[in-house]
Amino acid sequence: MVAQPGRITRKHAHRIHKWFVYYSGTVLRANDLRECGIVRQGLVFTKGIPMTTNSGPVVEPMNWGRIVWGGLVAGVIVNLFEYGGHRVYFDDAWTAAFRVLGKSPAGWSTFIPANFLVGILMVWLYARLRPRYGRGPKTALRSGLSIWVVFWVIPLMAIVPMELFPTSLLVMAIGLGLLDANLAVLVGAWLYQKRS
Repeated sequence: MVAQPGRITRKHAHRIHKWFVYYSGTVLRANDLRECGIVRQGLVFTKGIPMTTNSGPVVEPMNWGRIVWGGLVAGVIVNLFEYGGHRVYFDDAWTAAFRVLGKSPAGWSTFIPANFLVGILMVWLYARLRPRYGRGPKTALRSGLSIWVVFWVIPLMAIVPMELFPTSLLVMAIGLGLLDANLAVLVGAWLYQKRS
């Protein structure tokens, strides 16, 4: 069916709705579409489910201020654990591993800004998962585990076949990442919810 000038079909309304939900995180209701002049009569169907005529968002939009605040606190936790673990607890093991390569461990401070970004990413992912899985620690841990796999497990396991560092040291670093990523996301998610 070809849309006539000034008339939006259900198919076009569905596309507009999907685009809006994707970019804003807010579900439009039929009244919202009518107010925009997209639908003049009847209900708009999204994947076979009629939209109600109640106004207001079904999904709470993401609050970027809370995401950044919770993410920065989560980044502080990640930085404390990573610094304490690698620079204090594992320092002898890292020094010995680098000595075999003819180098000395340096540049740990370059990870500090990256860990703040990882913290923000964890809280952002938690905010994105909340509409699907609900609020609370289970959803936060889903976010933490996802980020842990991407930023700790995959990169460190990719180094194992190169035999640059002892496998036991890399496994301990992965274990430390599991601890700090999940603790950080729990605190960041709690701050995200508390300020709502």
